[in-house]
Amino acid sequence: MAGVKKKDIPDIAAFMPEFWEFVKSVWIPEDSDQYWKEVYDKAQELYQKYPVDFVKRQILGFCEYLDQKWQDERDKAGTEEEQWRD
Repeated sequence: MAGVKKKDIPDIAAFMPEFWEFVKSVWIPEDSDQYWKEVYDKAQELYQKYPVDFVKRQILGFCEYLDQKWQDERDKAGTEEEQWRD
């Protein structure tokens, strides 16, 4: 199996540490416009810096994950609240 070296994919190699910093900075979804604006702004900044399909797919996949995680937590909180009312 052939491997790849940094010199073969310099944009991707430079993107990965920055993507990891982005992931860590927004890992826990928040129910606020400010949080989602920060996610959007950071995602846009990364893609503008590295405008390749791989980067776009990584960013979109992670943003979809965040959205689903936020929805799941919101639904769970709503279910727990309903249980207390009964």
